[in-house]
Amino acid sequence: MSYSQYKNEHREILDKIANKKLHDYILSNLQSSLSSIGFSNEFVDYFVNNFSELNFEQFYSKFDEEIKKVYDIGFFQKIVPDYFSKQVIPHIPESNKILDLGCGTGILIHTLAKEQKFQELIGIDINEYPEWKQFINPKVTFKIIKEREFDNFLKKTQPDNIILTWTLHHMEYDEQVRYLTDIFKTMKKGSRIVILEDSYSEKLLPIMKFARNRTNSCEFQIW
Repeated sequence: MSYSQYKNEHREILDKIANKKLHDYILSNLQSSLSSIGFSNEFVDYFVNNFSELNFEQFYSKFDEEIKKVYDIGFFQKIVPDYFSKQVIPHIPESNKILDLGCGTGILIHTLAKEQKFQELIGIDINEYPEWKQFINPKVTFKIIKEREFDNFLKKTQPDNIILTWTLHHMEYDEQVRYLTDIFKTMKKGSRIVILEDSYSEKLLPIMKFARNRTNSCEFQIW
């Protein structure tokens, strides 16, 4: 296994958090978050204490099985679906058609499909995921939609509500603006857009905010 990509990405992160206060803040958050999703104390202590000079060969040799078990299985198959069920789905109105923009492997779609109040579920992303073929449900459709196709796709599909969970941070700012502009001008009256994103502020508490598009009466709900 080649660790060059991980090394380069890790070095980029270290360069961006050279400020000691920011560095300490991130390590503190890593320590609590890694523990909360099920990693052992040994894993957390090793990763945090060696963060600045992490030897990737030794790290993955020592913890590869734990990473697969906790992150790939525990996080994506248990923690994320549970979070969606408790914190996201209750805020999505009963819908004939829902669009999950940036659906990834389809975890949210899988969870939504168990709910009776959603009739048609469409998950789109710019790449196809193997998990799409493993999940068969008459209510669910997965599609590859590139940015250049999105505006026409949205006009044709006309979803009742749109969900973006941990999607926007994968885009450059200008790309975020283009996607949200297309959504804003196309959504029909009474629609809701639910956006879930990460925040790295030391001062801001988690919030839920509603903003209404006065032109189209389209409601945004943002965490």
